[in-house]
Formats: sequence, C-alpha cells, structure tokens
Amino acid sequence: MQVYNAYYDKLVWSDSVLTRLSKRIVWYFAASLFLLINFCNLIYYDQHYWPWTLTPLRVVGLSFGFILITIAGIWLLRLLWPHLTGHWEPWVLGLALALRVGWVLVARTPPVQDYLSLHQASVAFAQGVANFATSNRYLANYPYMLGFVLYQGSVIKLFGNSLLLLQLLNSLFSVMTIYFVGKISRQLYGERAQILALLMMTVYVPNVVATSVLTNDILAVMFFMAAIWLLIARPLTWRTGLVIGLLMFLGNFIRPLATIILLAMTLYAVLIALPTHRHKYRYLLGLISLLLTFGVATVGSNVAVQAAKLTPQSIVTTNTAWKLAVGLNSKTDGKWNEADYAVVAAGKTAAERTKLSQKLLKQRLAQPEKLPGLMAKKFAIMWADIDTMTSWGTKQTRIPAIIVDALCISQRAMYVILTALVSLTLLKRPRGAANLIMILLIGYILIHLGIEIQTRYRYFAMPLMVILASGAPALWPVNWSDK
Repeated sequence: MQVYNAYYDKLVWSDSVLTRLSKRIVWYFAASLFLLINFCNLIYYDQHYWPWTLTPLRVVGLSFGFILITIAGIWLLRLLWPHLTGHWEPWVLGLALALRVGWVLVARTPPVQDYLSLHQASVAFAQGVANFATSNRYLANYPYMLGFVLYQGSVIKLFGNSLLLLQLLNSLFSVMTIYFVGKISRQLYGERAQILALLMMTVYVPNVVATSVLTNDILAVMFFMAAIWLLIARPLTWRTGLVIGLLMFLGNFIRPLATIILLAMTLYAVLIALPTHRHKYRYLLGLISLLLTFGVATVGSNVAVQAAKLTPQSIVTTNTAWKLAVGLNSKTDGKWNEADYAVVAAGKTAAERTKLSQKLLKQRLAQPEKLPGLMAKKFAIMWADIDTMTSWGTKQTRIPAIIVDALCISQRAMYVILTALVSLTLLKRPRGAANLIMILLIGYILIHLGIEIQTRYRYFAMPLMVILASGAPALWPVNWSDK
C-alpha cells in the first residue's frame, strides 16, 4: 500500500506539472491577445461607421475620450460591486427581457439579404414545398443552415407566419443566454460577479439589437452556453456528458460552431482538468460520452434529413476552403465579397463549389508575403471595429440615423470597457474552469485570422468576454476572499 501511495503521489505531482504548464501557456496567450485588442481599440477607427470625418486630431480625441470612459466605467463598477447581491438576479433578467421586447416592438426590423433568404426557405418548408432546400439559392450553397430553417419553419407551421413571434422568441432565447452566462460567472467568481455579468449582457447594445434580426446566432449560442455551464458546474460523468453532447448537437444543428468548442473542451479536459481529477476514469468516460453523443446525433441528423428528402446534400460539410479563400482575400480585408461568391456559386453541385473554393484558396496561398499584413488588419477589424449587428438590426427601419450613430458609439464605448476589464482579470492568472473560457476565446480569435470575418460574428465571443470581465472587480485589487 505504501509503494502504491508513493507511486500515486508521484503521478499526481507529475500531472500537476503538466497542468501548471498548460495553464501558464493559456494565460500568456489570452493576456497577449487582449493586450493587442485593447491597443487596437485605441488606434483603429473605420470612417464608415462614424458620423464625422476622422481627422488625426479627432482620432486622438476619440482615443483619449475612450480612455477616460474606461477609467470612469471601471471606477463606477468598483463602487457598485459591494452592493451586488443574488436578489438582483430576477430584476436584471426582467430588465433584459423588457429591453429586448421593447426593441423588437420599436425597431420592427424586416429580414434582409441572407436573413431574408433563410426566412423565405422557412416559409416554403412550412407550406410543404417539396424542393424548398434546393430552390433557395442561399440554402443550396450553405446546406448547413438547414437546421435553422427547420426551426423557423416549424414555428411558422405551428403558429403562422409572424415575424414578431420569431423576434419575441429571439428575445426569450437571448435572456436564457444571459441567465447561463450569469451562472457560469457565479461558478467562477461568485455571486457579485454573476450579477455584474447579467448587467453587462443586459445592456450591451448588439446583444439587444440582435433580437430583432432573424439570425441563427441567438438560439445556437443559448445551447452552447448551457453546455459550457453544465460542464463547469456539474461533475463530468457519462450522464452529464450525454446531456452536454446533446446540447452541443442542438447548437451546432442551428449554427455550426461546435468543432472549435469541442476542441477547446477536450484540450481543457485532457491538459488541465483530468490530470488532477480524483476520479480520472469517470471523468474520461464523461468526456468520451460527450463526444460520442455529439457525433452520433450529428451523423444521425444528417442521415435523417437526407432520408426524409428534405435536402440531397450533407448538412455537415461547411466548405472550409470557401471560408478560408474569402478570409485570405487581401483586397477585401478577408470580408465577404460578391466577386469571390460569384466564382464559387458558379458551381452547380457542392463538389464543384468545393473545387472552385480550393482553387481560389490556392491562388491566395500562392502569395504568402501578403498574409502577415492581412492577418494584422483582420485582427484589428474583427476585434476593434464597431459591431455590425447594430447595422443589421436597423436596416430598412424608421429609426433615425442619429439614433443609429448613438447606438454604434455606445457599443464601442461598452466594448472598450469590457475588453479592459478582461485584461484586468488576466493580470492575475485565472484559476479552474476560467481556463476553458480562455481556451475558447483564444481558439475563436485565432481561427478568424484565417477565415472570413464580420464583426457580427463576435456574438459568440461576447458572452465569453463578459464571463472573464465579470471577475475583474473581485481580482483587482481585491483577492479571492469574496467568492
């Protein structure tokens, strides 16, 4: 028994070394990335989103103003921090729902462009149109959007073609996401951090404005945040792994983001959580259950929709070559553009479109000297520019331009404060499951150096940032005593 205990102690010590090293690497990466984001926040401004000409003097003035706003915001949060209690939770969630419902009723945002195509396909499905998936050009090119179309189509089939109902459901799902974000923050940093996270998510402009847009982000992110909360808050057994796997499948069925989340979960489990876990085999079985459940559900749904003749195409393939080809276009700063789309859309089948995407990608990779500069510019745009979700939420509405400008500037101010709070949290190495949040953010940030960028794609990253930011008052300069 003594020999066994000595061997076990040595094994745990060795595992602890691996865990400490992994945590340190994750911490350095996250701190460095957010240092760069904060720097870009003060130097990068896109003239397109500002109501006045950005002269050098005005840029300096804006940067100085944002620094003052950040200092004032953090000071106010520090004053508010001691008064935050769990009793606030229902009131803040109620405020969150009221803001979103109010926005939906006032904005009455009609679906446009991609969202209009998806809504049209949803209506066609609800009406029993047999070829709804192939006759819709957008859905034919992006078959992985079928899950969202089936969701919207089912609501329309049951309750009628009401944009307002879909938008009100968005409001509910958004509040549920806020609820899970608060639970994660509480698990990591305590009750006060939970309320702070709820408040930040409640008032963050793009989070409110998005509810009137028929985007798949809202429902998908709700499932993903529920899965992350369950992984953090509950012991990972085969049962919890099964539930988390199903939640991940549901989120991915609506919007295919699960690959990067599952990779982050696996890295966190294997390199950080598992080595020092008391019941290693039980934890490992839970991880296997999670991945297996997700895989079986994903393959099963893909077979089912094709067997039901809803679509002849696989809904699993996302044409990664296309995303990379667009993302590495130095002429358009890695943004979606009509020229690239026209080249790839000329393919009549998914296989042809994949070949055309690969050809386009090879052309971009043939000029490696352009890639470093492109990636630096993409980083600044993606993580420091104004969130275009505000623009999408106000398209073809009667909202005055001055209100739209005010929303955009408010969003930028909130974002600058938020990223500064994340950096304050990262001044002291976060512990435990905060490493999972950092790994997720690192992966999401790095992958957008290669693939297509739009600032509205920050929708998934923002809850993760809020979770980390919510711990700043507890860590700076106070220690962990109030957890």
